[in-house]
Amino acid sequence: MVQPVVFCFFNQAVLDPDWPRLTEERIAAIMDRILDQLTRPWEGGSLREEAAGVWQGEEYLRRARHAASILTRFSANADFRIVGTEMEFGTPEGMPPLVLSLPDGAEIALQGKIDRLDRYRGPEGDYLRVLDLKSSDKNLDPARMDRGEQLQLMIYLRAAERGLPGAEPAGALYFPIQDREVKSPDPEAAEAQRMKDVQLQGVVLGDPDVLRAMDREGALKFPMLTVNDAKCKHFFDNRYGTGQSVWNGINRTTNLIVAGKDVV
Repeated sequence: MVQPVVFCFFNQAVLDPDWPRLTEERIAAIMDRILDQLTRPWEGGSLREEAAGVWQGEEYLRRARHAASILTRFSANADFRIVGTEMEFGTPEGMPPLVLSLPDGAEIALQGKIDRLDRYRGPEGDYLRVLDLKSSDKNLDPARMDRGEQLQLMIYLRAAERGLPGAEPAGALYFPIQDREVKSPDPEAAEAQRMKDVQLQGVVLGDPDVLRAMDREGALKFPMLTVNDAKCKHFFDNRYGTGQSVWNGINRTTNLIVAGKDVV
């Protein structure tokens, strides 16, 4: 599992005064210390002595280094900052449990562990973002969410909101930890494809300020358009859309149809 290595990296990297704007050399140095301790027990075992084991070990290390580099880049390109990793709720050492009321009046207290919790203190509010690290592709399915079959991220986000009063939910996202081999003669094209494979996927608050804070450099896998900032919003919708809304309001409140009548 790559996740424990990534968590250990974050716990050390956030102590660096330059975090999150770390150079690749600095990221590599932090990972070298972590992986040196991790791989010591490998000596004399299959991960060092057998060809298949050596390949498996090298693949593990490569994925861990790539995940640390990409997540650091995403952090540097956003205004959200890490609150903590592997944050528990519903335990004595963690945040309060998430209590749910059932239709029969009974209550259940949920506990769990949030892979990573970020916070953004913006001009219009205080926002929370949950990241869940996955070793494979994972997507939120709105239909399954509506049926109550895929609520893990929503539970994490709600628990974080309860644990940090005053903050509003901004998003819940999956981050796939993978480093697929890309065959391309162009190094830049290969890196672009690798970045595409590890972009964040999930749900976010449709607030322009939050979207900018979260996606200044294309961290989200789905495109975002802040409609309120579009010129057509000001040139068309505000002028004609608002006027039409006024007539709709008059028609509803007076129970009259204006068509065919003279209005003064």
